[in-house]
Amino acid sequence: MANLVKQQASSTNGIVEAKSLVKMWPLLSNFIGSDWEETWFFWDLDETLVRPSNPVFIYATIKAYWPRFRQELTDQYGAPPSPEEEAALFNSAVIDTELQFVEPETMEAFKRIRSAGAKLIGLTATITGSLPPHDRFEVARARQCRKLGFAFSSFSPSSMEFSELATFRGNGTCYHQGILFANDAQPGADKGDVLCAFLDRVDAPLPKKIVFVDDTVRHLQAVQDILPERYPGIAPLCIEYTHKKNRRVEVSEDDFLSAWRKVWKRIHPSEGKK
Repeated sequence: MANLVKQQASSTNGIVEAKSLVKMWPLLSNFIGSDWEETWFFWDLDETLVRPSNPVFIYATIKAYWPRFRQELTDQYGAPPSPEEEAALFNSAVIDTELQFVEPETMEAFKRIRSAGAKLIGLTATITGSLPPHDRFEVARARQCRKLGFAFSSFSPSSMEFSELATFRGNGTCYHQGILFANDAQPGADKGDVLCAFLDRVDAPLPKKIVFVDDTVRHLQAVQDILPERYPGIAPLCIEYTHKKNRRVEVSEDDFLSAWRKVWKRIHPSEGKK
């Protein structure tokens, strides 16, 4: 969660920006040319494809009020929430709220890409494993995408766990029903590592080109750094999707704190933070 409220870095070499899906199309056309059938798209989920319908949980509101909530927990328990707790908070909040498309044109864009012959894969930092009372997070997130109508491309095997990568909260990164789960994208298992682990394992002819769209520069940079080394024959296009930067805070601090206190109680149902 702490990563959500860090200042976004400027785009770096090899990473381009797009504020909307409409502005993305010229970049895609110029990069892909006639190679649509040999191109794989990797899409971040949160604040790129989807966001919570409740404005208490969107990026702009979190960025504005998270330091206040973090300080409240620090004052109450004598220490700030741990990275594991912050990751659990955010993931629990996303699972417990209805999602909506970031842009209304999102489904139409997916259909257009699919009809051109390209493959579509999700690539999210969502943590894996269980956190009662939830199902496994990867199962719940895949179910959310199906409910919205997302149809990611099918690969074999349909589920994979990347045990060679670093774990987080005792759980590993994985691929499940069209989505790669980077499990908080920690060092040793960032989105670049997870993408390459998938390419190592998947039973399919590898693409000529990869397009990776994400709202966070560090994830894009991770892919930009590792892919030319591990797969020099694959050309990457990394796009920073900056649509969320246009959002305004739509709720009060009191409403924010009230909502997040409830999420905190859900991940600490008995005695709170120990």
